[in-house]
Amino acid sequence: MKKITDKIVAEKETIKYINLSEQYSLYELPDIIKECKALEKLTLSFTPIREIPNYIFDLPKLRELHFAGCEELRNQVIPFSASQPLEKLSLHANSSNTFFDEIEKLTKLKSLTVSGKINEIPKSVFNLSALQELVLFDTQISTVPKEIEKLKSLKKFSISQAVFLPDDEYVPLHLEELFKNLSQCHSLKELHLNSNGIKQIPESIKLLKQLEVFSAEDNLIVSYNKALHDLTKLKVLNLGINQLKEIPTGIGQLTQLKILKLNSNWQNNFDAKNLFDEIYKLTDLETLELYSCQSIKAIPETISSLNKLKKLDVDNNLIEKLPRSIFNMTHLNTLRISSNKISPKEISELKTYLTSTKIMA
Repeated sequence: MKKITDKIVAEKETIKYINLSEQYSLYELPDIIKECKALEKLTLSFTPIREIPNYIFDLPKLRELHFAGCEELRNQVIPFSASQPLEKLSLHANSSNTFFDEIEKLTKLKSLTVSGKINEIPKSVFNLSALQELVLFDTQISTVPKEIEKLKSLKKFSISQAVFLPDDEYVPLHLEELFKNLSQCHSLKELHLNSNGIKQIPESIKLLKQLEVFSAEDNLIVSYNKALHDLTKLKVLNLGINQLKEIPTGIGQLTQLKILKLNSNWQNNFDAKNLFDEIYKLTDLETLELYSCQSIKAIPETISSLNKLKKLDVDNNLIEKLPRSIFNMTHLNTLRISSNKISPKEISELKTYLTSTKIMA
């Protein structure tokens, strides 16, 4: 900590970014920060700090302030004002929600991240007309109210819970209500539902036809809902680290997909047949991750039709022989085929063909 403080003192006139995150001996901010008039970004996340000094909000160029995960913070009303240039804010909410009393004054705020044991989004958040990104992490919130439609500029919504929670400790998400209300946010492009103990994606996901990114990584999903194929604008689909049995027919409808992540679906003997039968239709695909499924025995010859594919990862499966067409995929930047049953001779031959590809075998 002394090394960081000395650097701040030495550069107080010009320093633009101070990162004090995870400084576990930090209980109060060093006063020298009030003299850092050029400061644009201050990160205090996951420290035992007990109070945010008011002088922080007088720093004329501060655009980013982060104190998510600061569980020791006392209740205080933060003097937000319309004159402040804050565009990104992450905070740890306390039980009385006093941090939100003045938040609607931040008329320039574009990104808000909230952690803490609150069970609903404070009403004042829905008055942040410039907000483009709302992230809820490790809260008790299970849905969003209809008022979220007031956030006309909202492009990204994310809700996740602490990683490594026992299955019975997740706060159940009310996905039907969540999808219905988010469907009124017509600018929404990204939805992230990672680490929530979700067991099933309901049919109402198809209400979010404008989505370009959908991620439900690290959940308990067994059955892939075919309604996902109605999201024809998707560019990124991430269902890695679940318990999927298979991909149903129709994934070829997602012709705009650039990134497809289905890795680590190993618990139910994941069957990739339907995916591979239609893989040739996903002509915009740039990244395909199927590692650690522990069940894939072969890659189809049609993989070579993916002329834009840059990364293919099938590590930790049961592949014995590669398709001959893969030897012509010189556009690949990265190919990971380790922890399979491919012979050293075939790997050696592959390297003579794909000389510009990083091959991990």
